[in-house]
Amino acid sequence: MENFYIINKTGKVLLSKNITGKKLDENLLLGFSSSTSNFCQSLFDENIKEVVTAESKILFKEVENYIFVLHSSLNIGSYVLKTIIKDIVNLCEFIFGKSSEWSDGFTDFKGIQDILCNQMFELNPTTIVKGIKKISIDEGVQERIDKLLSVFENQDGICSNSTLIILGETILYSRFNLNESRMILQYYKSRPLGSQVLRYVPVYIQESWSNLYLVKMQNYVFVFKTFIDKPYSIFKDRVEEFRISLIQSRLDIPIEEPPLLLRLFAKREVFALLYINLKTGNTIFPQLRPGPEIQQREIINVFWNFYYQTCSFIKIPGVNEISINKDQYRFYAK
Repeated sequence: MENFYIINKTGKVLLSKNITGKKLDENLLLGFSSSTSNFCQSLFDENIKEVVTAESKILFKEVENYIFVLHSSLNIGSYVLKTIIKDIVNLCEFIFGKSSEWSDGFTDFKGIQDILCNQMFELNPTTIVKGIKKISIDEGVQERIDKLLSVFENQDGICSNSTLIILGETILYSRFNLNESRMILQYYKSRPLGSQVLRYVPVYIQESWSNLYLVKMQNYVFVFKTFIDKPYSIFKDRVEEFRISLIQSRLDIPIEEPPLLLRLFAKREVFALLYINLKTGNTIFPQLRPGPEIQQREIINVFWNFYYQTCSFIKIPGVNEISINKDQYRFYAK
């Protein structure tokens, strides 16, 4: 990822962020802003356009009166860039509301550039595959946590299926749907609580505005969603009751984010592994085995190059298993 821009259709650059490499000529971008629909190749039938040059590629996504622009080197697949640019738009709607109601006077993209650009700086596996990083816990423990959360939700003003627990930068358990969980975790990773005990954020979820509360509970962060007109004071006692129940229930849950080691999942001849549950979005990408940095970088680059090829092949009807051989590497996907 090299550059990111948000432009309105009148030609004004609202956000310009150079991530790595050389900054693009903004005059060139402003020329694109009036004609992207006419000359760009359409990708994935999702109003995303692409221009490929000899050294880089530029993706455009039109959203109402705005154009989101992502500039990247050629070695990052279009599928990945498409996922990132869609996530960025979703985060903007999560924070600013419905895109049709955005306006230059009230929608401050610069004010959330840390949240948006974190997507591009990280480029982690869960972002690429539209999954979510979760901590593995026993099914019985999951049921007990779910019961604690459902009891908390059973009070006036709390939205149903709208609670989750974060440990480190990972979700311990969530009753939000996958997309909501991803947006909340992406927001939290960009703006952790730090020394704060409580934070309140108005968010736009499921076509309506709600209050999102983040409460620190020792090593955990408890997140819940309420109706927009309900103040925190009416939930304060119930939050404290939940905190006591969570801490004192003697649930067999970790108190810190455990490392995911490749040796726990695969034999020695496996260099990298990615697993995603298509139903839940739960994603596992274990740490590579210890080795020289140059070797690890090569493994990661080779792995994602294979993955980008797989994304193209998997669209072919009837293809559900792929094997690719190159040099000393073999890639398998199912």
